[in-house]
Amino acid sequence: MWWFTSERERRLWLLVAAAVALIYGTLAVAPTVAAFLRSRALLGGAFIAGVILIGLAILLLGAGTRPRPIQVGIVLGLVAVLMLAPIRIALPEERTHLIEYGVIALIVYEALTERIRNGRTVRARFLIALSITGAFGIGDELIQWVLPNRVFDPEDIVVNLAAAAIALTGRVAVGRIRRSAS
Repeated sequence: MWWFTSERERRLWLLVAAAVALIYGTLAVAPTVAAFLRSRALLGGAFIAGVILIGLAILLLGAGTRPRPIQVGIVLGLVAVLMLAPIRIALPEERTHLIEYGVIALIVYEALTERIRNGRTVRARFLIALSITGAFGIGDELIQWVLPNRVFDPEDIVVNLAAAAIALTGRVAVGRIRRSAS
């Protein structure tokens, strides 16, 4: 535990590792799972549920006890952006990047926040969280490069970074409004 500032920080980093392992570990079977969901008309609903959960996470992590109307408005705006982003993403399966990397970015940011709460200095927390999440996204694409049924796509790296940036922007905005109100 010498590396972590608290048990909570350790758990958050383990959660990041588990999320990344889940993403990387399912790359080979993801097309099969997507086909299954598509055949049952569940792919769109799963995406919408994921986006709503990201919005709730941003609100709960940043708002504190009771969110103000402006915080709810910011989160609803971000949810709308995430829900409209698929218009630019041709394959429904690729939309999962918006959820996966948004979630990872939020957890990384929260781990860094916990580190600050416990007296450590973390400069440029937003950029560090974005960079770590981006590195995981690049790793995702590099693994796909060697898998026979997958394709390396630089555009997915951009989507991963965009998803992380959107989630982090929402988290920071909601948190700043909370701090300014107190």
